[in-house]
Amino acid sequence: MKTIAAMLTLGVACWAFGTQAQTFDTRLLSQYDASVLRELYPVCRHTTVSAEQQVRLAERIRQENLRFAELIRCDGGVLAPASETELERMRDNALREILTEEQLLQYYRYEALPAAYARGREAKKIVSKQLQLTYMELKYVNNAFFVIEQETQAAKKFWRGNPAEARDRIRSAYEREIAQLEAKSGIRIDKQMRAVRVVELTDYAPLMPAGK
Repeated sequence: MKTIAAMLTLGVACWAFGTQAQTFDTRLLSQYDASVLRELYPVCRHTTVSAEQQVRLAERIRQENLRFAELIRCDGGVLAPASETELERMRDNALREILTEEQLLQYYRYEALPAAYARGREAKKIVSKQLQLTYMELKYVNNAFFVIEQETQAAKKFWRGNPAEARDRIRSAYEREIAQLEAKSGIRIDKQMRAVRVVELTDYAPLMPAGK
């Protein structure tokens, strides 16, 4: 099956979190307006969505667009805060009702990409001012904080009605990534972003205590 990415010359490739590019059901091209399909595309692109789910999402987005037209007409050309909230709730409800938990988390991770990239760059800059890092160590720091931020943003959205669960998920992701960073690089970073090298790479052993 052709992908809508090819038809729109958008280019389909693997995204940063590792999810394979997903196939858009091109049969929808003859059933829905381009504005609906353009909003549906990111969901299909970054999650594994069945053809039946795509149809259901397209219909909900169509209804949302119709409601948008009604609200902006009533609001005199500029959406009121209450109208924006209503539209956001419509989209969120559609995603939660149609997608599975894992699909929804995949999509929220995709939405978190800009913040995750920024967090990774920031972490590299902060740690580089404290330690001399190799190219690979810079990558390890970047990747750890990229994932931490991505999982943090996804958890906040997914469990926004359950703050305790969101905090547990965020803490678990943070502890996991920091532990993996230390295991791979020998660098320990605390929550105040203070970095120390507890072990160092050598020519004779993968990791040795710093200063030995």
